[in-house]
Amino acid sequence: MKEEIGRCVAAVQGRSKVYAGVGVDVPHPRIQPVTREQQYQATQAALAAGADGLLLSREYHLMSRATLNATRDAVRDFRR
Repeated sequence: MKEEIGRCVAAVQGRSKVYAGVGVDVPHPRIQPVTREQQYQATQAALAAGADGLLLSREYHLMSRATLNATRDAVRDFRR
């Protein structure tokens, strides 16, 4: 994800905002649900790559509190 966002940020050369889509509790038949730490790391990677913001992908009522909290913590820690 980090490389894709970095390429996008470089391509727009500041002419547009870049928002990274971060999947939260999106079910997949062949992939295990992400852990809190994986969610945290994915969010940190998106922000470190230069994303101007995040789009959390999934219906809110289907997101677990643990992964939402991990996303919140990653954003908070990134801003420090």
